[in-house]
Parts: sequence; C-alpha cells; structure tokens
Amino acid sequence: MVAGFSFFAATPALADDDCTASNTVDASTGSAYEIQNLLDDSVDVVCLSGDFVLSGALQVSAPVTFKGVGTGATLDGNGTTRIIEAIRQEVTGLSLVNLNVVGGRDGAVYSNGAVTVLDTLFSGNRGDYGAAIEARGMIIASSSTFRGNTATETGGAIWGYGGATIDSSTFEDNSSDSGASAVDLSGSGSIVNSTFVGNRGPAAVDMSGGDVSLSTFLDNTTSVRTRSEAVFRGNIFASRSSSTAQIASAPDVQVGDQGGNVFSTTASSEVAMTAPAPSTLFGQSVADVFATGELADNGGRTQTVALNPLGPAIGAVVTGVPPVDQRGERRTLPADAGAYEYIETEPVPIPAADPVTPALAETGVDSTPFLATGAALFAAAGSLLLFGCRQTRRIAKGR
Repeated sequence: MVAGFSFFAATPALADDDCTASNTVDASTGSAYEIQNLLDDSVDVVCLSGDFVLSGALQVSAPVTFKGVGTGATLDGNGTTRIIEAIRQEVTGLSLVNLNVVGGRDGAVYSNGAVTVLDTLFSGNRGDYGAAIEARGMIIASSSTFRGNTATETGGAIWGYGGATIDSSTFEDNSSDSGASAVDLSGSGSIVNSTFVGNRGPAAVDMSGGDVSLSTFLDNTTSVRTRSEAVFRGNIFASRSSSTAQIASAPDVQVGDQGGNVFSTTASSEVAMTAPAPSTLFGQSVADVFATGELADNGGRTQTVALNPLGPAIGAVVTGVPPVDQRGERRTLPADAGAYEYIETEPVPIPAADPVTPALAETGVDSTPFLATGAALFAAAGSLLLFGCRQTRRIAKGR
C-alpha cells in the first residue's frame, strides 16, 4: 500500500527578465521560423509574445523552456499539425510556462523525456494518445487548464509513460473513445488540489497506482480507475447523471481509503473501496455538496467548483492536507474535502441611508453611533449563526 501523499510545490514561473531581445520572438514582427532558429541554437529559454499559427511542429533537440511574456502567448496548430515535438533522447526536459496551446493535431506536445507545464492552457487539441501531452518521461502539471481535448484512443488530455504529478490544475470537457478521458498514466500518479469536471470516457483518470487527494471530481462517468495499489484522501466524487461506481480497480488491486472522501454514490456501489474509512461519506447529493455545481472563477489561476458552506464536504478532512487549496487559499484543520476550501468572509456592512433618523433629527442628536452599533451587532449575529451551523454539522459527523 502506498504510505501517503506527496504535495507538489509548483516550480516558480520564470521572471520576464529571463527574456531579452536575443531570445524573444514577437508574433507582430516574427514567426515560427524565428522560434525554430532559437531552438536550433539550443537556447535555454524561448520567450514568446502574441499569437503564432503554425504550419508544422516546432522541433526541439535540447532541454528548453517556452515562456509566454506578460499576459502570455498562443501556439496554435490550426487543427493541422502537432505543435511541439521533442523526439531526441537528449531532450531530458521540456517546460511550458504561461502559454495557450491550442488546435494541435496528432497530439499537441510530444516528448521523449520529461514535460513540465505551469500556468498553461491546453484547449481543442486532438490525437490518438495524449491529445494535449504525450511523454515518455515524468509529467508535472501545475496551475494549468486542460479543456476540450479529444483522444481517439486514450488520454484525452495526458498520456504519460513515466507517471505524473498533477497539482492545482483543472480538466474540463476532455474526452476519449476507449480509454481515460483526461489522464492515462502507465506509471504511478500523484494528483492533489485538482478539479475534473465533465470528462467523457470510461474513466477520467486511469493510472498504475499512486495517490489522489483533496481533489474534486464532478460529472465524469467514472472518476478514477487504478491498475495498481492506490490511496485516496479528502476527495469529492460526485455525479448528477451517473450511478456508476466512481472508483474502479483491476482485479485483486487494493484501494486504500485514508478518510474524508465524499461520494454521491452509495457505499454498496463502490465495490473497490473494500474498507471505507469511518469519515468517508456516501450518498451525498451534488446539490448538498456544492454551492452551484458549476466551474467558475473563484480566485487563483484555474477554475474551481465552490462548496456549499453548510454541506457535508465542510471540515471533512482532519489530517494530511496541503497548506493551501487549488486557488492558493490557506487550508485549516479540519479542512474541506475537494480542491476548494471554503473561506468564511467578513459580512458586508449594512450602509445607513441617512446618518440622522427622522425621529432624532428634531432633537439634533446624531444617530450615527447607534446605527453603526446596530449594524455591527447584526453582522456579528450572522457570522455566529453561520459558524454555529458549521460546527453543528462537524460535531454531528463526529469531527
């Protein structure tokens, strides 16, 4: 059994001062030809600005980082070509930072080595295996979005031979015809603080063991299938339309429940969970778990699904959580299940329409202090009521 979880700290984005006139290509004055020249010169960093439409794949022959300057850059395969190809054994590392990678054909990015992506969008890419990324080495994806990518075989977004670490990333509306609709890993995987919504295929994630923690799975056919021993902690597995088991495993494969998981399905349907932890909940409706049940910009670099502040996911996880959620908001124990940590915000002050009430106006007495005190008491009562409801829920669940 896998002993625990590895919480990945994202590699810091390169500062724009890593970009100079000699290694920067601006789409308004340059093209893919200039990008390829830099790659042929084996520069460490290729900085890009603007939108580039490619007619052929960029060929990488040495480790390199592609970096979008400022608000980022777009590499567009226009539905006709692969976008980046690193087939030589010397390419031990390929990194993409602050980019939009769209419209790739035969898979957007292929590498014989490792691939790291940070703050990058992959959208509308197509391929047989790994429509967004196919890599023989380790894949690290942080603060990135994979949306609307399609594989005819497996790995609607990612197909990795060497395993993957996925952190603070969102996978939405990816699909595959016969395999994993979002992520297919021949090696083990570590998924934390990530969101998978509406991915269409036999399973959103298919991996050879590993760990999945503090992540949200919503409206996928099956959330995770594992071919080897895996552990789960503090996740939400929910669907509005499917009663299919959210966790599946190969025969005789152990699935470890480390607690704090929340399922919309029943315990009897989750046959892979042979020994559910006491703190894991089953049969919880999507309406009870989430505020709206929709992906939205709730802060941070990627979209998330906000929780119902009085729902069963609140305070469900009592140990082993990362310091922040997918958005970068601080987690506190007991933490909330899924990728989104509900933060109790300060109540909005109630403004006074008139600082002097009609009743006191004739006396000349300024009513502002009275109104301010009343508004403060009203706000405090509201906060105490919300806190009390949350605590009651936690106590009722034995937390």
